[in-house]
Amino acid sequence: MFRKTCLMSVFIINLLVFTSIPKAEAVLNVGAHAPNFTLIDAISGNQISLSNYAGKIVVIDFFATWCGPCRRAIDEELVPLYNQYYVNNPNVIFLSIDIWEPSITRQQLIQFAMEHNIGWPILMGSNSNIANDYEIEGVPTLYIVDGNGIIKWCHMGATPGLSEEIKNQIESLPESSTGGGKDKFDWLLWMIIIVVVVVAAFSIAVIWRKRKPPPIPPPTVQPPPPPPPPP
Repeated sequence: MFRKTCLMSVFIINLLVFTSIPKAEAVLNVGAHAPNFTLIDAISGNQISLSNYAGKIVVIDFFATWCGPCRRAIDEELVPLYNQYYVNNPNVIFLSIDIWEPSITRQQLIQFAMEHNIGWPILMGSNSNIANDYEIEGVPTLYIVDGNGIIKWCHMGATPGLSEEIKNQIESLPESSTGGGKDKFDWLLWMIIIVVVVVAAFSIAVIWRKRKPPPIPPPTVQPPPPPPPPP
């Protein structure tokens, strides 16, 4: 019995230590397509899919409530970053995804969000395959996905300066500014259309002016004959 207890203790310690140890990189490669997912948001109860945010930047935080580095990353890095720069930016989305806690309840995640002042969706991913899809080896693991669904940055661990690194990565993407990359493209497209229409109208006016027949001169009116001389 004592031997089993010791082995179980060693297993639990290894699980807690090695799944939360800070590392430099996560597993999925930068440049790969981020796997789509559909999960329940513990806060609202609604289903949320990654594909819902096409055209936007998505910061994905994989975490577990028992993970100390996860809580530290949320409290010291993610929450201040979100509140200072992105709470009112509709083009930058934060998502936290709870994994490796199959028995956790929605109410427990709501309580966790309240305790840590989390203002973005917390998705229930423990009973899904998302940890395997994203090849998660430890928590916290963070990904930044651009508007085309491409992974632009990944990181494992709660390292110092994490918020500044995330901000720099976000600001390097065109979708980060108000209006988003798609709106910028639409604005540029409309400008091109307007220029083309103006040039075409000017060209048509010039051609029509050159082909316009000369004006017809008014008919010549003969002056009346002079009156006869008086007798």
